[in-house]
Amino acid sequence: MRSIIRALFFYILSLALLAQLFSFVTISGQTTLIVTAVAFLLLNTVCKPLIKILWLPINIITLGLFSWMVNVIVVFLATLIVPGFHLSAGIFPSIVLGKYFIPSIHLSVIWTYLFFSFALSFTKGLLDWLLTKRE
Repeated sequence: MRSIIRALFFYILSLALLAQLFSFVTISGQTTLIVTAVAFLLLNTVCKPLIKILWLPINIITLGLFSWMVNVIVVFLATLIVPGFHLSAGIFPSIVLGKYFIPSIHLSVIWTYLFFSFALSFTKGLLDWLLTKRE
């Protein structure tokens, strides 16, 4: 029970952070944020193992190169299930790190889904790593 509440809390924090950072992520309100986090929690615990089983022949043929598509499918299912959660085509902002400059990138809808699935799994995993006590 504790791990479910912790995972839900991490999804809420990750979704709120990504919605604030990127303009192509639209969450219409706080209740939609909580419903979206619950949807991601349910999709990752129930549907993701089923999708992995269905995706197994493609992963075997490609030697696991398309295993990231499972997360993109989960994000797509979440946008279909939750009415106030939308991903649209957008612009990834430019980043300046000292002498290095990363220009802004225009993302189509497909690249937005791919980037968001990577960013969500990264932030949720980072929060899990930072805030979970390991023994």
